[in-house]
Order: sequence, then structure tokens, then C-alpha cells
Amino acid sequence: MNKDAINMDQSQAANSAQTLQSLASGPSSSSVAKLSGSSRCIPSDKDFHFYYNFDEFKNPIQEITKKSQSMLETIGTSAHGWGKEMPFTEDVYDAYDWLVNVNDELFERFDVSVEEFQTIRRKEGETEKPISTLQDSENGFQLVYGI
Repeated sequence: MNKDAINMDQSQAANSAQTLQSLASGPSSSSVAKLSGSSRCIPSDKDFHFYYNFDEFKNPIQEITKKSQSMLETIGTSAHGWGKEMPFTEDVYDAYDWLVNVNDELFERFDVSVEEFQTIRRKEGETEKPISTLQDSENGFQLVYGI
């Protein structure tokens, strides 16, 4: 291996470490979006375990892990939003099932809201008047499913 290849590998590792550090230090919402877009730069399998030996890689990964864990625990404990408490689990296999269940619940609620919106739009189209003038209700959108 020549010096140029070694220098290129070191610069790629430095860029990856810098990207991970910036992800870990940003606000959570933008961190998630950035993480999703830049996940291709994170090594996998044997490469991940190799890079995890270096603090420049390990520290940002640990920070991202802590923030992700905190976010998922917050989602799980927000019983007001879900109508029930769905605590996040430590077990990897159970965590996957938990995430699938949360995702299903979210899409189901979204589907119900879209159907309700379409029903209201159809009624408005039939009467050619906005529903708000047909009913004595508050103006604006209100999610009524699950509350």
C-alpha cells in the first residue's frame, strides 16, 4: 500500500469522525435527519468493530446512542399521545418489535386522520359550503382519534 492510499484512508476516517461528532452535538430533530442522510458513511460489520477501537469514532457513536435511547424512551413514556404507556425496552429483539408497533400505531392514526379529512372534503363538495359553516364547531383541525 502506498502513502497516498494510507493518507486517503486516514482522511476518510477523520471526515467520518467529524461527521459523527457534528451529528451528536446538533439538536435532536436535525440530528435524526442528518443521521438518516449520512448513514452511508458509517461503517458496518467488521469495519464498524475496527473503527470502534478508536475514540474519535467511539465517542460520537456513544453520544448518538445515548440521544437515540433517550428519544425512544421519551416516545414510549408519552402516554398522553398514545393513550397508553409503551415503555421502550433494552432487549434488541424486543426493541425491534416495539419500534414496529409504534410505527404501526403512528401510521394507523395518520390513516384515520386522512380518512376523516377526506370525508369532510366530500361533504363540503356535495354541499358546496365549507363544513365549518354547516356545523357549529371550532375552526381548525382537530385530531380526535385516540384521545
